[in-house]
Amino acid sequence: MRSVVAKGRTSLVLACACTLVTASASLNAQTVVTTIPLANSPAGIGEDPVARRIYVAEYNQVQVIDEKTNTVVNSFNLPTTGGITDVKPNPATGLIYVAVETQGLYVVDPRTFLPLAFVNVPATTLAVNYATNTIYVSDFNTTLYVVDGQSNTIDKAIVVDGIENVAVNPVTDRIYAAQNVFPAKVAVINGKNNKIIADPSGGGDLGYDVDVDPYHNTFASSEEFGSASLYNGATNTLTGTAQLGGNPGGIRIDYLTQQMFVANYADNVVQVVNPATKTVVNTVPVGANPEYEAMDEATGMLYVGNTGSNSLSVISTR
Repeated sequence: MRSVVAKGRTSLVLACACTLVTASASLNAQTVVTTIPLANSPAGIGEDPVARRIYVAEYNQVQVIDEKTNTVVNSFNLPTTGGITDVKPNPATGLIYVAVETQGLYVVDPRTFLPLAFVNVPATTLAVNYATNTIYVSDFNTTLYVVDGQSNTIDKAIVVDGIENVAVNPVTDRIYAAQNVFPAKVAVINGKNNKIIADPSGGGDLGYDVDVDPYHNTFASSEEFGSASLYNGATNTLTGTAQLGGNPGGIRIDYLTQQMFVANYADNVVQVVNPATKTVVNTVPVGANPEYEAMDEATGMLYVGNTGSNSLSVISTR
């Protein structure tokens, strides 16, 4: 698939990446620096490292948050009666992709917040590969749809049993899909031919979320029965599992420190996991029922959507 990303924005994304791998880590205690009230319960969260914006999907609208001030600066809705379940920007083009459950995928202009295109696909959760301008759409059931970001058409439908959330490694062009099955699995997909090349099992049951560290070529999954697993991206094998208890939801890996951050829905905390020892090294109290996460890898700020208290916790992780 051809890449049609704007060169200027792509250069900025790559510059941020270079900064990450050369910066020195300053590891301080993780703390909540602010809590942003939301109008409704948050669903998916997306972060644009170029525009420094956080996008939060709510049932009937998307909230736009300025990372510099941690304030809601705008919001927009769409011409639909369906529930908005996820939002992900493409940092290379600036375009915003919004999933409306069972109805479709909207492509939104970041300047006007008006829809530019619509893809008729049963969208629930999203991931974007800015390097190939490809959008991956999960139906939260059995299918992962591959959408061409240039033509806004479906290139492929991949059968993935129990698919939930999806993540992308833009360096290796691998896509990872968490599977809500017994035992938990992560489907590994080759982005060049859209074929499943591995399906490793985790250390727990009912996989929910997945994230990727492209610089160390690892990926991690959260499992609803109280665990989180870490994998080697070169061999697609399990390297260990952390026992967390509660009900793990969203998971993010800090590219710089390699620590994992897991939103624990049942315990109202974010758990910080050391990837070397697979143990919890800190817990950060947040709002009620945290479930979704996004991270600014350049600043180390973690954004956690609290579904039970209609809020967004902003955590300084370094």
